[in-house]
Amino acid sequence: MGERSKAMWQPADGSTGSPGLSPADHLRLLTDLLRPGQIELARRWVAALMLVPEDEREAMVEAIEQRIVETYAEPTPTPEPKRAKKPG
Repeated sequence: MGERSKAMWQPADGSTGSPGLSPADHLRLLTDLLRPGQIELARRWVAALMLVPEDEREAMVEAIEQRIVETYAEPTPTPEPKRAKKPG
């Protein structure tokens, strides 16, 4: 995966649940997918998704997104908590 396409994962809903992509990552990666030469791939993904019954699509996207993120995304570094200074 090229440097431009790498995403940092974080929980999609801000919780500590399964990793997802942020809305900014979604937009950046979608824009990347719509580059010349990639449009056919985007069309195929959307066409395949349309075969999934409507009430199952969101769960399907979440499952595929989670697997892709677990396989290819780089974890976001966890900042260390700030420690209070001891008086003195």
